[in-house]
Amino acid sequence: MSQTTPPPLTSTFTPAPSCFSDIYIWNNTQGLNCVVGKSTQTCRLNSLGPPNPHDCLPPGFNSSPQFYFSPGVCPSGYSIACSTVASIGTLSETRATCCPSGLICQTKSDWPWYSTEPCTYGASFVETWAWTSSTDGGWTMGTSTALKGLNAYGISIRWQSTDFASAATATSIPRSSPGATVSADQATSTSPATADPSSGLSTGSKAGIGVGVGVAALLFIAIACVLFRYRRRHAAVSVNSANTQGATLRHNPSGLWELPAGEAARELDSGPGTSEIDGSTSRAELAAH
Repeated sequence: MSQTTPPPLTSTFTPAPSCFSDIYIWNNTQGLNCVVGKSTQTCRLNSLGPPNPHDCLPPGFNSSPQFYFSPGVCPSGYSIACSTVASIGTLSETRATCCPSGLICQTKSDWPWYSTEPCTYGASFVETWAWTSSTDGGWTMGTSTALKGLNAYGISIRWQSTDFASAATATSIPRSSPGATVSADQATSTSPATADPSSGLSTGSKAGIGVGVGVAALLFIAIACVLFRYRRRHAAVSVNSANTQGATLRHNPSGLWELPAGEAARELDSGPGTSEIDGSTSRAELAAH
């Protein structure tokens, strides 16, 4: 099968959990006979996933070896198992096969299904595993303790380095939400402060320091004014009080003087008697004319 326009696979496809756990044994694979040693027997295929592979594969998948998605990404639970780079002129293209995680790309071509199921797993130790087998048109279930080997579908993808560059660029560029506007005031208030290389301080920091100094200066002046008025008023009260006391001591309109209350009263000595003129002395009178 050839394809002219490969379909893209740019979103991550998520298979069901059973696609990574269920093992099916096909005892009659497309009516083919396989040679095992020296004997020929019906081909037996151990395949990972349910009978309908499309339940585990992205929409549009085709098992043809020529089919691929471009550009493409691996589904969830898958990883790139092998890849090559093809160059055409100045362009380069990566070609890869996605396999369920833990499986590798098949490198052999012995069995007919290797071309349609390019992913494989071969255990290096004996283990017990469950399986569902097709026998005579029906299905049986059982377990085996043996070396487990199985095959699985692979998903071929291709891409160039420019396929996802535009998506990555668009994701990295923030976009404003529709209808959101910013006013001039908002733009001014939210603009970042610019740094002054000579001082090491930003313009916003300098503005903050200037405002703080101005407020401190105003507060200092206000306190000084309050203290000055308080002292001036207190001094005036003291002078008035002193003047009032001095006037009381100098001016006493009642003419009464009292000793200070803290001193004891003092009196004249009562010992000497009253001095009188002697009665024997005659009075002298002027002669009458």
